Amino acid sequence: MFDKNFQNAKVALENYCAYQERCSYEIHKKLDSFELNASQCNQIILELQEGNYFSDVRYCSAVVSGKFRLNRWGRLKIRAYLKQKRLPEKLISSALMELDPDEYLSTIAHLTERKSKEINEKDTYKKQSKLIRYLLSKGFEFDLINDVVRTKL
Repeated sequence: MFDKNFQNAKVALENYCAYQERCSYEIHKKLDSFELNASQCNQIILELQEGNYFSDVRYCSAVVSGKFRLNRWGRLKIRAYLKQKRLPEKLISSALMELDPDEYLSTIAHLTERKSKEINEKDTYKKQSKLIRYLLSKGFEFDLINDVVRTKL
């Protein structure tokens, strides 16, 4: 019923999903690299879902946790990353709600202190501007950054 290419694609995608958490968008992109028709692609996706090889909910939670704790990204950058993966806004918002607000603020404070030591600037206004730009590039919200920077400097 299924040809060798189908079986190879299925095994490759099972391994792809087993290696790390994947979302449906990544699965579809990977499937495009195989020469399969639409029904074969749908069959593989169905079998992967039934086998619990991937879940968009699990993926969102893993990305939010990993990007925040390991890469020190803020909510805005994480949200943009997840939107690139074409995940629903509802899933993204619920995953971002899992972040502890106290840990989030302490991360901003920690990054502010660390970066403040690296910036060799005498003028307080310029130093604050550089800190704010750095924290904005990490994806943190301006109002939170502003509060932390003003109290730390």
